[in-house]
Amino acid sequence: MNNAKKIVIAFDGPDNVGKSTQIKLLRKKYKNIPFLIIDVDAPVGEDFTEKLHYGKEHSKITLDTIKKIPYSQIHDRIHYTEYAYSFFRGGHTLDDIIEIEKKYEEIHKDLLIITFIDRVENISARDDGLSQFNKEDHENIVKLVHRFKEISNMSIFDNHIIDIHGKDIDTVHNEVIHHVEQKFPFLK
Repeated sequence: MNNAKKIVIAFDGPDNVGKSTQIKLLRKKYKNIPFLIIDVDAPVGEDFTEKLHYGKEHSKITLDTIKKIPYSQIHDRIHYTEYAYSFFRGGHTLDDIIEIEKKYEEIHKDLLIITFIDRVENISARDDGLSQFNKEDHENIVKLVHRFKEISNMSIFDNHIIDIHGKDIDTVHNEVIHHVEQKFPFLK
């Protein structure tokens, strides 16, 4: 394997779909690669306007980090989260986020995004009480999953949606590895 190549893998999707689990498994699989692990937090701010501004700026900062840092990275969430979750507070349009992406088109060669989705009832059942949504509000969880699919389908970056429904952790991990090695064949 050529260690000089930069690898950026971002995991995204609603809360409670196994992103952290898959990051741990990926680290074990590629233990010889010194990845920076970057955990993207939820938008902050006192009011609607501050949260929207923070969300757009945070999306830019996340993509700027990928661009500027010369090391391999694993991101626990990326700007897809900002788009998907923003509808809870009024929301960004898909065009807002795609416009931000276009400014970072040069990172395309280094970046792979994997978005996990699942059935609403499963996402709700796995809720740990720390989710950014009310686990009883299935209608909004449906919207959330839809927005993750929407941004994944419109994104200019290489990405794959993995529906984890009915799959065990190893099956999902094998799908992750397939997509990673398809994007970065020198890892095989």
